Amino acid sequence: MTIRSNVEFILEVKGMTKSELADLLEIARPSLTRFLDSNNIGLKTIVTIAKALEVKPSDLITTPSLRARKNIHDESDVQETPKPVKVSMPCPCCGNRLNLTIEKG
Repeated sequence: MTIRSNVEFILEVKGMTKSELADLLEIARPSLTRFLDSNNIGLKTIVTIAKALEVKPSDLITTPSLRARKNIHDESDVQETPKPVKVSMPCPCCGNRLNLTIEKG
């Protein structure tokens, strides 16, 4: 399964063991193994594991596997504040060009 192989690759890169990851998640190692072997792992679990590993959740579910791609993202790659979106469009009433900037407020 891709999630299992991605988690194992990330652990290898970070020099961690599954037991250490289980400790970070505050769960028993057999529970971690059960999550990684599951065909129906929940998004909340994926996000929790990614946070513990300090990677993006997408790194856990990416295909082809990270081992094949040989790269991972760390939390510094995650953009916290979205960039403003600039849009230009004609006014439906007068036809003049409207320039809009959408920012998170």
